[in-house]
Amino acid sequence: MIFDSGRHKYELLDKWAKLPEGITFRNSVSLAIDSQDRVFIYSRENNFPMTVFDREGNHLSTWGQGWFGRAHNVHVGPDGMIYCADMGNHTVSKWTPEGKLMMTLGTKDKPSDTGYAGIQGIKPRHSYYEKLIVASYCFAQKHVAGPFNRPTGVYVAANGEIFVSDGYGNAQIHRFSPEGKLISSWGELGEGLDQFICPHSIWLDKQERLFVADRSNCRIGIFDKEGILISYIGELSQPCHAYVDPEETVFIPEAMGLSMAICDIKGKLLARWHNDELHNIMPFTYPHIAASDSRGDLYLVNAPGAGGGLFKFAKIS
Repeated sequence: MIFDSGRHKYELLDKWAKLPEGITFRNSVSLAIDSQDRVFIYSRENNFPMTVFDREGNHLSTWGQGWFGRAHNVHVGPDGMIYCADMGNHTVSKWTPEGKLMMTLGTKDKPSDTGYAGIQGIKPRHSYYEKLIVASYCFAQKHVAGPFNRPTGVYVAANGEIFVSDGYGNAQIHRFSPEGKLISSWGELGEGLDQFICPHSIWLDKQERLFVADRSNCRIGIFDKEGILISYIGELSQPCHAYVDPEETVFIPEAMGLSMAICDIKGKLLARWHNDELHNIMPFTYPHIAASDSRGDLYLVNAPGAGGGLFKFAKIS
């Protein structure tokens, strides 16, 4: 199956990885790729929370057993270290690629006090299906607080500063020094363009602008490193992530759209990928996180709640 991004074409390779016995992608939630094209797949499975493959799909290692609570997002920093946002134990952790714990931000299993007790924020334009999904959670008013209450995303800038989207139980972005000292926090709860309901992930582009995927506000907010709003990408169907590739194409997995929106760096829509119902090919069951390797091949992981799955799109032009 061929997908056209408006700039390049990709071929779907759904049988990419050679899975060892007992390992699946059913509960995988995020992935990241390092400079050696090793693919780190972050899962909610206790026995294999982090599995590592090469770009050909050969299994290299498994690590992290017994440490994580509820996986959400993984990122490879410019230092080659692996950074993990864990919404279950309320931490962001730094690991070597081989699985040695190097640093922990936040206090494990102790969330900050935001009054949070579940996802909130049903916008009028949400479909009936979306309302059913959101209504399946417990509701409570929340207010912002310091790090962390169910952090959702992490990104490390070129200078080593660590940015964290604190999104499920909070509505803040936190900025840390490379040593883990809190520099600043910003963000408010609400529907305004510079506010958040669920900042679900974070990414920095070449200009070090922060792309914050506010899933429940149905947009990508673009901010400077001080938290000042620059622009935004709207008209999205619950965006989970904004991945900016080296060519400055923005790939946006849309959870409730069951799709991938592709935009240029200014936010102009280039294409939108959907499932191929005619051929019963469904790579988008709950698109969650995207990333690409050094050859431009694109990888997508779906959220576990809709059956999970990890797919590779080989760049062909």
